[in-house]
Amino acid sequence: MSEKISRNDRSFIHLNAVQFLGALNDNIFKLLIIFSLIALYGNESAGKVTAVVGIIFVLPFLMFTPIAGVICDRLSKRTVIIWVKLWECLIMLTGVIGFYLKIPLLQYTVLFMMSMQSAFFGPAKFGIIPELVDDNKLSKANSYVVSFTMLAIILGSFFGPFLTHTLGGSYSLAAMFCVIIAIAGSISAFMIHNVPAAHTESVTPLHRFDTIFRLLYAYSHHRKLMFSIIASMYFYFTGAFMQLNIIPYGMEILGWTQEMSGYLFLVAAIGIAMGATIAGKCSKDHIEFGLVPLGAIGLAGSITVLSFTHCVWGIVVMLFVTGVSSGLFLVPIQTYIQHKSPQEHRGKLIAASGFIGWVGILFASLLLYVLRGTLNLSAAGAFLPLGLLTCLLGIVTAMLLPQFLTDTKELIIRTCGRST
Repeated sequence: MSEKISRNDRSFIHLNAVQFLGALNDNIFKLLIIFSLIALYGNESAGKVTAVVGIIFVLPFLMFTPIAGVICDRLSKRTVIIWVKLWECLIMLTGVIGFYLKIPLLQYTVLFMMSMQSAFFGPAKFGIIPELVDDNKLSKANSYVVSFTMLAIILGSFFGPFLTHTLGGSYSLAAMFCVIIAIAGSISAFMIHNVPAAHTESVTPLHRFDTIFRLLYAYSHHRKLMFSIIASMYFYFTGAFMQLNIIPYGMEILGWTQEMSGYLFLVAAIGIAMGATIAGKCSKDHIEFGLVPLGAIGLAGSITVLSFTHCVWGIVVMLFVTGVSSGLFLVPIQTYIQHKSPQEHRGKLIAASGFIGWVGILFASLLLYVLRGTLNLSAAGAFLPLGLLTCLLGIVTAMLLPQFLTDTKELIIRTCGRST
């Protein structure tokens, strides 16, 4: 029986550090690849480059997340995390070579390998949290993980362009920073307390796509759990679309360079961290589903307005609102998935949820490619379909699960009561 420890335990702190450093590396490295390829192919290729990078980035998650879920149920999640982080060190060293030689195919290959190691890290990361934290602390623990992940995205969005400018456009030297981060993450992984494998006997293989959907179908009677998995997928779909489209958006609307446009995502990332923190404080020792409709409304409105805003301050405000709304939306649904997944199948269910999430990211990349490459929409025009789709899905969800609106009403009443 795994030992339960508080969120302040050093083991959880080191897990958070591993996640932070991994997310930091992913964001810096992906931006370096986007900048490098735009520099090689020209500014007019920005839309297609970001879409192709998004597709290549997501494919390993679809291919290997199911296998990762099985491994996390067979082995100690700490063991999986350690091997994945050591693998990351080797990948980052290969990335330095790819940037130095300026070979696009090699850069795409390294990107694929980086995503592959992240695919194996995901189920282990989320699956080990309930083994380190008491059930009534899950919401706060997840808010910390999301907040530090967003902090990593913030710093990654900053350091990607900053390193490029500081080092005179030398992407290979900038990638050396990623090597250092990977080494630091590996050291933190070794500091996590060992936990036993959750279910080492009769583990059902999850290496085929049909078994993923069979597993989800087995829990289809649990409406809130299924909603949480689907909502998590839509969060990743929206986030991927925003992140990929923001660089061409800044280049077209504001006339900035690709590196300067990368700074725009800083605003959204700061908002997500703030939204996740607010969600953790509102939830306290329970799961606050009343935050989900508030987050959906904020997402639909702010993304739609981005289609018509051409003022830099208007763009900054809308990106911030988008981020805060995303944080409010994500924390309750992610916590619910972890809390309601049975212990013996937690690794596979989280892996299945992660797989569905990466399908959403793939759809985002494909949709962006169609809107920009086939329909020739502007970056601003591409935000309008996303905003309208978010609004439509919010209405459908309210009709199917009206209890969420009741939860939101009760949350607002409680909040107003405390403030008075």
